[in-house]
Amino acid sequence: MANSRFRPPAPSEQEILDGVQLRLLDPDDGPERERFRSLMEKHHYLNNDTMVGEQLRYVAEVDGRWVALLGWSAAANHLKDREQWVGWDASQRRRRLALVANNARYLILPGLDCPNLASRVLALCCARLSGDWQRCYGHPVLLAESFVDSQLFRGTCYKAQGWELLGATQGSGRSRQDYYTAHGRPKQLWVRAAIPKW
Repeated sequence: MANSRFRPPAPSEQEILDGVQLRLLDPDDGPERERFRSLMEKHHYLNNDTMVGEQLRYVAEVDGRWVALLGWSAAANHLKDREQWVGWDASQRRRRLALVANNARYLILPGLDCPNLASRVLALCCARLSGDWQRCYGHPVLLAESFVDSQLFRGTCYKAQGWELLGATQGSGRSRQDYYTAHGRPKQLWVRAAIPKW
């Protein structure tokens, strides 16, 4: 018997997927920023929306209802697998690291069970990420990265959107600009070009 978790969307669910709208959250909109923070604290497994460096937050909606939240931040400073995959030496990494964005938070909000919602929202976000980054920070994003806790998630939405699994991290997390603390839970490292022919 097929696993019902991976069933195709029914026609009514496809209508939901077709109706997903994604917008960049205005950092100066206090009530919406607080709502975003509160939902992350309540529903995200990390229980916060704290990110480091340059950052953007997105809200996915269906008919005005918030269905998903995404947070992007500055890239991790040192990732051996990423540097090898890109082909950077230490000097190139220092000069180009700002061109990488980290999908630091991704939350599908409870209450809407719809197949392919996570991959649809991720696709909409990736399609506009570099342009939004350019408008906000004066430079594009060429590469997106994300860390997936494989004890909790499979990374299916990243795989479905053409992201590449590079390996596992050492099991530490960034807590300040240049400071990492060990947490003992290595995570999968996924990457994807943010613009064609990057």
